[in-house]
Amino acid sequence: MTDPPSYAPERALHPLWHFRIGPDAEWDEDGSERLVGIYARVASAEAAIVRLRGKPGFCAWPGGFRRFGNTLDDVAWSGGFITWEEALDAPTATGPVPRARRPRIGRRSAPVVPGMRLYRLVHRTGGAAADEKGIGVYSSPVRAKAAIRRVCGDVGFRDWPDGFVIEEYRLDEDAFPDGLLPEGGG
Repeated sequence: MTDPPSYAPERALHPLWHFRIGPDAEWDEDGSERLVGIYARVASAEAAIVRLRGKPGFCAWPGGFRRFGNTLDDVAWSGGFITWEEALDAPTATGPVPRARRPRIGRRSAPVVPGMRLYRLVHRTGGAAADEKGIGVYSSPVRAKAAIRRVCGDVGFRDWPDGFVIEEYRLDEDAFPDGLLPEGGG
């Protein structure tokens, strides 16, 4: 398997998520996923699992940690998206599926630096059954806003122009160092 053309080891990120997943489940069905942190190295994400596995909210689901890959300042979902309802109503497609571009924002991307601030851009659609798409993780709010400008006119995104949210994280920092509070907990 080859890496996508935009892959650069110095810009690799390892977001760590936690899902309420039972021993026989492959994926979270109740929407309880939480971004635990964004780490510069696989070893840092694995160390976070060891630190957090016994904490409240994590200990009931110790096998619920999942690590995914990202590249700093890249755009996912370029080209837009359609909803599940639109996909189910669409006629069966024939022929090749066009490959989405994965453009990097800006001319030069910042390297991943320990402790740096990161800006995760997400897009949320719908009301009670909200769907969230991670657009990317950026080295500055300016780059995150540039990503919004790049995708806001694409299919799906243009239907929910107010759905973009920028969340701030710090590299290699656990978002829930004391565990997850129970629902309604302060």
